[in-house]
Amino acid sequence: AAAYYNAVWRNLLELLFDDELPTGLKADGDARWRSAVQVLLANPKSAWWDNKLTPNVTEGKDEVLRQALVEARLELTRELGKDPAKWQWGKLHRLTLEHPVLGGDTVPGPVRWLVNEGPHDMPGGSSIVNANGWTASEGYEVDWAPSMRMVVDLSDLDRSTWINQTGVSGHPTDAHYADQVEDW
Repeated sequence: AAAYYNAVWRNLLELLFDDELPTGLKADGDARWRSAVQVLLANPKSAWWDNKLTPNVTEGKDEVLRQALVEARLELTRELGKDPAKWQWGKLHRLTLEHPVLGGDTVPGPVRWLVNEGPHDMPGGSSIVNANGWTASEGYEVDWAPSMRMVVDLSDLDRSTWINQTGVSGHPTDAHYADQVEDW
């Protein structure tokens, strides 16, 4: 359900806005776009519901919503298979922890393999506990997440715990380089 919901959201943004926005500007799916879509849903006669790329056709709200649903289904079928029961948000929404200096595409593959961690299937999104985010106009990959997580016991601060996104060592060959990733 989460995979389908987010795929519908991503496709709806594309259908609503990509034909109207200037080149290079895309609907990234953050809170301002949610607000805009909320307003548009209450205004089915808005010109935003018409796809400018289809001249002589006026789609309207219901048609654009239908197209977003269908495109999401087609996309997920391509990416995750024909059985919706096997669609999992985490198979699309993945995080690769890249070393800031040695982890990029310009570095040889064996070095990236040594210093980067992942990809890891991630649950959720930007508005939940254990938040992480993605940019709808660029795909489903996680593009931000907290560097650490903390649980504070306000009745006994000494019982508070925290964990790093990766580990406590900055050295890729050290056992503590990525020993906290799974718990994080």
